[in-house]
Amino acid sequence: MLWEAEFRMQPRGIERDNFHAALTPLILSNIHAPRGKKFTIQDFMHEDAQSKKDRETKAFLARMRAFSSPTKQEQS
Repeated sequence: MLWEAEFRMQPRGIERDNFHAALTPLILSNIHAPRGKKFTIQDFMHEDAQSKKDRETKAFLARMRAFSSPTKQEQS
């Protein structure tokens, strides 16, 4: 019961730990990155296989929709 009360007062969890673990490689990568290349925290966050697959699928479908939708010039 003590741990449950502690967790309610100061919630820590996988996402926070993941963020802290990704912070160091983010800083080091941005220090050593070539000019014009900027990494984001999402580049270093751990993501389970299913979540990654879902995110990539959504991004692919969004690109396909954008590619297949007619432009304003084509509609006129």
